[in-house]
Amino acid sequence: MEERNNLQVLEHKTEVIIKGTKEGTLLDGTLKGEAEVVLPSGRIVVGKIDRSLDLVSENNKIEGTWELANYASRSAQPQKLTLKLDGKKTNSENMQFDTQMDLTYMAINKEDMVLQLVAKKLHQDDKCTIIGQGSLTGSLVNTQYILR
Repeated sequence: MEERNNLQVLEHKTEVIIKGTKEGTLLDGTLKGEAEVVLPSGRIVVGKIDRSLDLVSENNKIEGTWELANYASRSAQPQKLTLKLDGKKTNSENMQFDTQMDLTYMAINKEDMVLQLVAKKLHQDDKCTIIGQGSLTGSLVNTQYILR
């Protein structure tokens, strides 16, 4: 699917372009898409999604990348905010999870900051253990932080 729309208020024109594909259902399938908004100032804001869900089987999984980019113009370097999620064996009924999340900010000058969180719930007999780790790293972070 691809759709282009123009919105004009007085002499200010905004263009919206949407592209995407969906396979399967929203709870058991993939979704890939991009939305681009060209503002009257020439600034461009782009949102992207590429995700896969399997929430109907016993071994649920969530995998995906969501990105928001801000460009001053077509030829400019963007500022980006990206969320990557990888969840295996996620089950809300028995609170089971094995998940990693990365949230990345990239500045126009390509300096970055990455927040990474990892969490896993392990079952042994009738006991469970939750393991977690978090880190904040990147060239924008003067001191890197790691929590286990």
